[in-house]
Amino acid sequence: MFVQRDAFGVITGVFSASQPGFAKEELPDDDATIAAFVDPPAPQLVLPQDLMAKFTVDDAAAIQVAVAGNAQFWLLWSAMQTQRDPMLVTNARFLTGWRALIQVLGQPRMDAIASALNVSVAA
Repeated sequence: MFVQRDAFGVITGVFSASQPGFAKEELPDDDATIAAFVDPPAPQLVLPQDLMAKFTVDDAAAIQVAVAGNAQFWLLWSAMQTQRDPMLVTNARFLTGWRALIQVLGQPRMDAIASALNVSVAA
């Protein structure tokens, strides 16, 4: 298979034959990067109610203290509580909220929550 790449080296096209001027790089048909381009993984989504269900009483107490002491965190928390649609874990707003929760609950606790939700969050 022949691939076309953008300026960052990301595959933007896959062809069965070389394409003059833009797809001259040949990779094996079973190359993982070709497979990922042709059949990309589904986006990781979290339902807000599923995230809320993972918080413990201790988590809630720590979140309440953080909300009471920081208006920006209150805004993030309020937005998350009113969110109804699934949240894309790579979305900038989701990641901002996740990072805030890491500051409040700690990385190990948020890692456990991510694991329970079956997602990988690159915060």
